[in-house]
Amino acid sequence: MAIPQVFEAVNYEKVYGMRAHAEGLYARLTNAGTSAEACIACSECLERCLQHIPIPDQMDEARTIFRS
Repeated sequence: MAIPQVFEAVNYEKVYGMRAHAEGLYARLTNAGTSAEACIACSECLERCLQHIPIPDQMDEARTIFRS
């Protein structure tokens, strides 16, 4: 899964309001099998995240954003 790229797509939508651009980025990730859809919430990423970001929760949010 491409966590930084998923965050980038979410930021383009939420921060900049660039829906079409964000959807394009996310679609490329989905086509490559590396979008938030690939997250199985195993929490392995939590142990590696130096910023203590709740990544599985963020992947849920990304799925919600790009399903609407």
